[in-house]
Amino acid sequence: VGCDGAHSVVRHTLDLAFPGEAVDRRWLLADIEIDQETDPHAMRAEASAAGVVALFPIGKSRWRIIADGGPDDENTERAEPSHEEIQALLDTRTSTEWKITTIHWKSEFRVSERQIENYVHGRVTLAGDAAHVHSPAGGQGMNTGIQDAANMAWKIALVEKGGAPETLIATYQEERHPVGEEVLKSTGRMLRTIMVSNPIVRHFRDTAIHIGLSIPAIRRQLTEFLSEENITARGSRLCGPGICRGAVQPGDAFPHVPLEQQGQRMLSTDLLRGNEATAIVWGKAAEQPLPSHFGIGECGFPLKRCSLDTAGDIEALGKKFALTQSGCILVRPDGVVAAAGVSTAVVGETFEQWQ
Repeated sequence: VGCDGAHSVVRHTLDLAFPGEAVDRRWLLADIEIDQETDPHAMRAEASAAGVVALFPIGKSRWRIIADGGPDDENTERAEPSHEEIQALLDTRTSTEWKITTIHWKSEFRVSERQIENYVHGRVTLAGDAAHVHSPAGGQGMNTGIQDAANMAWKIALVEKGGAPETLIATYQEERHPVGEEVLKSTGRMLRTIMVSNPIVRHFRDTAIHIGLSIPAIRRQLTEFLSEENITARGSRLCGPGICRGAVQPGDAFPHVPLEQQGQRMLSTDLLRGNEATAIVWGKAAEQPLPSHFGIGECGFPLKRCSLDTAGDIEALGKKFALTQSGCILVRPDGVVAAAGVSTAVVGETFEQWQ
């Protein structure tokens, strides 16, 4: 498994092409301590003709700063920014009036937008920056890499345990390559929007952002995009049966909604904690048998049965899947819904199609 970054030795050893392009801009990074306490729950971004400055809170007085350092001059040797350069960015490009007391870490970087064509090469797989690199706009890099690893790890483990044929690992490419491709496109669009220098275009951009962020539906969509909660693998060959009317379908992340069981308030995702794979059942489905393992035959991961008491409040969860009186939801080890239906038969049907 190659998780060894943008300059991946694994990728180079396999002599794999890394198609894409570099963005001709210099970007500055620093973790700074300032001379006052601020709101640690809100990020800031200010744009000017000189470029954008984005500030992300790490604490009441500590911030991460990312700033456009201007066009990249190939003849200039790369060097990390100075204390004076970072302070000048705050003084000339923001309205904060902050004074830096300490710089904990600083660096500079260039943005590349690249992705390998296939994440799986026989018994070698690649993940994270070894497979795709892109703009930091939107902060998508870490989440995307972690999701790569979560998707890949259980598949390799299941094959090693004999719970699935080796062809299962090919679905890592099927499910994650489109996600990486979309992240490259969306972060690229965001970066180029941020980098606009024409004052008239900047005015229209800022007005559109201001109006857009005042609309709750757009704010919600932006939140889902930035948190990557709307990532889906619908259509994957691993997806079992679902209910066509359901808002959540096989391939989607298991939803995060409130429940009440035995008089205790909880969240639906609490049902997954500590389990390798989970089957959530209620109503008539709770009386039906389930396989002992997640996988083909008696191999694979232990399948945890989680029976819900219908006397409690499970309405929010049932609505997500268009299931009311009876339901069975099969959840993969990476928190993705594998199947949903009115009976436990959907579990066996899902495993059968993997063979």
